[in-house]
Amino acid sequence: MAHHFPELFGWMREIEDCRKKESKYAVAELLTACLAMFLFKAESRNGLNNLREDLRFKKNYKRLFKMRLPHMDTVDRVIRLLKTEQLEGLKQKMVKVLIRGKVFHKQRYRNQCYCVAIDATGVTSYQDQHCDQCLHKTSKKGCTTWFHKIGSGLSL
Repeated sequence: MAHHFPELFGWMREIEDCRKKESKYAVAELLTACLAMFLFKAESRNGLNNLREDLRFKKNYKRLFKMRLPHMDTVDRVIRLLKTEQLEGLKQKMVKVLIRGKVFHKQRYRNQCYCVAIDATGVTSYQDQHCDQCLHKTSKKGCTTWFHKIGSGLSL
């Protein structure tokens, strides 16, 4: 991270905080926790929460990232509120740095194109019907949520 993305935490600090009230954790701390979950190959948010209770892990996390490790349920709630465009912008900056640094240079297709796959599978939901392919479910209270599975790849 320090080699390829020395500005990463600064970029994270630029992301607008979508919460209405003063919060215990900065957005950069929450995004770093997401990154840590991936880097440490935690199987779930609960897995990282369990590691979070270990004082040695907590100390090493703070030493490595120079940030506090929030509870992963808090991380999940806030990440769901962030604007997708901001997270996409962060991802684009990171990919551009890797391309400029020629990290993908050996993997070019026909020595011309870079192929980058970004895993972004999941389910997205909407208050109103988003498109003709949307599925829906109605809660016991009669509230309808529209959703569909998404998958994404980025080719550069």
